[in-house]
Amino acid sequence: MADPIRNYLDALKAYEQERLKARKLTALICQVANVIQYNLPDFVALSFGLSLPPVARDRFRSGDKSAQIDMSEWPDAEAMRITLADWHSAFLKLRDAWDAISEDDQKGMKEPPPTLFTG
Repeated sequence: MADPIRNYLDALKAYEQERLKARKLTALICQVANVIQYNLPDFVALSFGLSLPPVARDRFRSGDKSAQIDMSEWPDAEAMRITLADWHSAFLKLRDAWDAISEDDQKGMKEPPPTLFTG
């Protein structure tokens, strides 16, 4: 019979790997959303090389590269689905592995998160 604690530790490691992938994905999405919301002219100019109208050029912060994002890293819908599905699957396996550990053994261990969270 397999060791439930070893299964849990393996599931925790797999979950952490998938969580980090999801965290990277969501960080990129949040970064782009933030720049679009607060600094669209610079984003358009720096990330896509599009020219700005004269009125926007006056506000362009050429020294600020925070709006320059490598959009070639932007995932398509399938890549997003796969990343989130793999993370979700690892999460469910982690919770199942936790539930397979006796309550006595659980007392000496850190419980996994109750829901998906990238933090």
